[in-house]
Amino acid sequence: MYDAFENALQILILVISITIALSLAFKTHEKVWILLSMFYGCWLLGDLYWQLCLMLFGDIPQLSLVSNLSWYASYIFLYILLRHVEPPRLDAPRRFMPFIGPIFTLGMAVFFIVQSGGEQIVSNLISALIMGFLLYAAIVRLMEHRREGRKGYLYILILALIFFEYGMWISTSFAIEDNLMHPYYWCDTLLSISFLLYIPVLRREGEHS
Repeated sequence: MYDAFENALQILILVISITIALSLAFKTHEKVWILLSMFYGCWLLGDLYWQLCLMLFGDIPQLSLVSNLSWYASYIFLYILLRHVEPPRLDAPRRFMPFIGPIFTLGMAVFFIVQSGGEQIVSNLISALIMGFLLYAAIVRLMEHRREGRKGYLYILILALIFFEYGMWISTSFAIEDNLMHPYYWCDTLLSISFLLYIPVLRREGEHS
């Protein structure tokens, strides 16, 4: 029950967000809004497939490859968006802190593989690879912004997205109760709300660039 409601809420928020992003893309012809629209659109496709399975079969998809591929593509577009907003600096000092991201995602992949009995090796490794790149890039840029006295709200949003995603994945590794207090539903709700924040944050980045 709650899973269907959370998915419907996220779909509604994504439809609103992608409509605004596309209108900004047509109005300004800026690449940032096109990339954001692709990020929203791919995530929306994965959610629609998931919701369709819940409505038709009353259960989560047995073949999760369709939704997974959509969400992988969404992560990749978010990574491209991040690099477009602030290209990597070749002269940036190398620090250990950003490498905590890939180390964390690889460690979580091992945990999920063991938890699933070795049945989801490929999907977990792909997630670890993409999330590792995304975490590394976000942490590097956030550290540079803090060093220069800037806020870096976009990178905080990306870190929050990854935190909520792993919160859901970890909670689903154990028993999922149809209870609104379950961490999965809290993480999913916060993730949905965070989608609305990318547009004002990117507009602010554009004003200060």
